[in-house]
Amino acid sequence: MNATERRRSLAAIIGSVFGVGVAYGAVTPLISLRLEAAGVDSLLIGLQGAMFPLATLAIGAFVPTVVSRVRLVPLLYASLAIATTSAVLFPVFPSLWAWFLLRFLMGAGGTVHWIVSEIWMNALATARDRSRLMGIYATTLAAGFALGPLAVRVTGLECWRPFAVVAAGILIAGLPLPLAGAHAPTIPAHASARIRHWVARQPGILLAALLAGLLDAALIVFLPLYGLRSGLEQGEAIALLAWFMAGSVVFQIPLGAWADRGDRRRALRLCVACSLLGALLLPVLTPGGWLPRHSLLAAVLFVWGGAAFGLYTLSLAVLGERSSLAELAAANTAFVMVYEVGSISGPVLVGAAMDLAGRQGLVAVAVTLCSVFLLADRLRRAGRAAP
Repeated sequence: MNATERRRSLAAIIGSVFGVGVAYGAVTPLISLRLEAAGVDSLLIGLQGAMFPLATLAIGAFVPTVVSRVRLVPLLYASLAIATTSAVLFPVFPSLWAWFLLRFLMGAGGTVHWIVSEIWMNALATARDRSRLMGIYATTLAAGFALGPLAVRVTGLECWRPFAVVAAGILIAGLPLPLAGAHAPTIPAHASARIRHWVARQPGILLAALLAGLLDAALIVFLPLYGLRSGLEQGEAIALLAWFMAGSVVFQIPLGAWADRGDRRRALRLCVACSLLGALLLPVLTPGGWLPRHSLLAAVLFVWGGAAFGLYTLSLAVLGERSSLAELAAANTAFVMVYEVGSISGPVLVGAAMDLAGRQGLVAVAVTLCSVFLLADRLRRAGRAAP
């Protein structure tokens, strides 16, 4: 594949990722707010939100086999068709239990697209630009997620219109794929996709994926609540998350470019250290802390968001660096599944900690998780260096 063909192939999958990001960024708040307006219990709304990661865990192990037998572009079209059909059926079957099934099916379609797009990106990346390409991928996905809720805000929550926006985003995701032509990667027969196998093979990378899932999900859910319990107004509390998410969008490309010029694992450890520092500074800079400064708090959250999301970006790059093409589908699937285990567990851990220790339970969990990662990484490196 020459340079032009490679660029066209990369542009095709990156454009597709953006459309999916918009669609899934829209559907999450849309369904939660619709159910809240209908008086549905918070527990059931939470279980609805868990359908995507549960779908990932349910079907993830089968994706490498499918990837090795079906070409990537038709497989992406099939996943988008499942997701689009699910989106348009939500207003047709306005039943809570039907929505559980549709959310699961939409999650299954999204899972296939998610795993295949990362396999595609890693298969075309080189040692020279792998982290930067993962940064472009992560930035594109995050930008789509950020635009999704804005689209729902324009359409409103009622009737079929917001679901039409979700379906349109998924359909848009299919439009760039013909750019790849015949230049989508071909993935050979797969290795084992069992998580246990890859934990033994790549323990540090999968631990980073788990930490990324834990932090991302927990902070997105609980940062606004932390702000409210610290005495901030509702708009100010939401702004905490806005600054955090802004950093996650802005930092990925420069972070990836910097990591490509040095040691990716060292850059990964730096992201964890920055996340640890952000968690330690949070209670200091919020109202009631020792040094409440809104502008400094915004700067800390901005950097923290970039570092926290950088865990995913850089660990994905390291995974591609350390996996052969034949291993890539299975390794990436295990990576995504571990990340989703973290996404399910993070809000549960932080919610329980905040029930026990108040708002600082969020800080305690974040500090503990980052410290455990850094300690485990240091012990692993010391063990490898021992004679």
